[in-house]
Amino acid sequence: ENDYHPKANHDEEEEEEDDAPPPVQPNTRSFNTILLSLANSGLYEPALDILRQMRQFDSRVVPDIYTYNTVLLAFASNAECPYSNQPAELAEELLQEMMESTNSSNS
Repeated sequence: ENDYHPKANHDEEEEEEDDAPPPVQPNTRSFNTILLSLANSGLYEPALDILRQMRQFDSRVVPDIYTYNTVLLAFASNAECPYSNQPAELAEELLQEMMESTNSSNS
């Protein structure tokens, strides 16, 4: 007797496809993990780039207090040029932005 049933095999393949896990999507925690790695290396410019990307992402990725604090840590950990005020000025701007964001969300 022939046990081959094309229709039955096709249905099994469809079931396997339906059981596939949903695609993995980054969230705020994913971005924060990358930011922490950058901060530990004092790489504030790439950290700022990641923050900008987060702002352009969908609603699942929203910078939170950990995001801002981690980017600020990247500025504090930077030892690139002790005579340049640019990192400190950028950190101050980021802090101001963070405070404005907090005030507008509380309104």
